[in-house]
Amino acid sequence: MAQSLLAQAPAAQSGVTKFTSSGIPVLFKPVTANDVIAVRLYLKGGSANLTAKMAGIERLIGETSTRGTQKYPKEVFDARSVTTGSTIGAAATYDYSVYTLQAVRQHWDEAWDLLAETVTHPTFPAAELELVRERVLNEQRQHEDNADAHLD
Repeated sequence: MAQSLLAQAPAAQSGVTKFTSSGIPVLFKPVTANDVIAVRLYLKGGSANLTAKMAGIERLIGETSTRGTQKYPKEVFDARSVTTGSTIGAAATYDYSVYTLQAVRQHWDEAWDLLAETVTHPTFPAAELELVRERVLNEQRQHEDNADAHLD
């Protein structure tokens, strides 16, 4: 799939090209200054759609999904990320959640596979889920203790 996405887009164009791939709207902007590829996958949702009981769930899901998949247990996932120079992350905002990938062109296929696994087949290992949950809760406690944060 990754190769077909790149094959459909113009090779050397300075502007943004819009197209659809498998029903997914795509914005493609080539940057020829380096061999880094950046991808962002936006998912509708966000914290605005959550109840108080479910607050933080999208962030928890996103951050934990990068800690092991059906194909790549955490240790293998981490090792492949390092050896390919790939960085995969996730975040939740008020209106949407986003998965991000930064990779070098030479390892594009491996990096895309890691991102695809993260989005489609996360395993949410219990130990990792608890680590992320505790870290998020501690960040929230720190935020409440920071007077400057209240000004924001």
